[in-house]
Amino acid sequence: RLLKVSKMQRLLQALIQRVRSNVVLTLLGMSKVIVFILLSNHMLACGWYAVATLDPASPSAATPLLAMTFGERYSSCLHWSLSQLGFGTSNMYPDTTFER
Repeated sequence: RLLKVSKMQRLLQALIQRVRSNVVLTLLGMSKVIVFILLSNHMLACGWYAVATLDPASPSAATPLLAMTFGERYSSCLHWSLSQLGFGTSNMYPDTTFER
């Protein structure tokens, strides 16, 4: 996977060298930031999902997630991770020591 990231970085650099428009370069820069934010939020959501499903017997803030479908669980975890960066509010808070 790291090789793919390296290859993608080289392709992006080659694309940037070919582009002459400042507007397109600005849009590419903004796109990189947005993709980074989405990927980091995906990783945070996966972490919260792992915490929620690690010990289903213990009562925690993530207990309601266990009754949902996979899509609902993931979207709830993604919503939680976005809210941690200040992009909204969340009604899920860490209750147990492991969650904190």
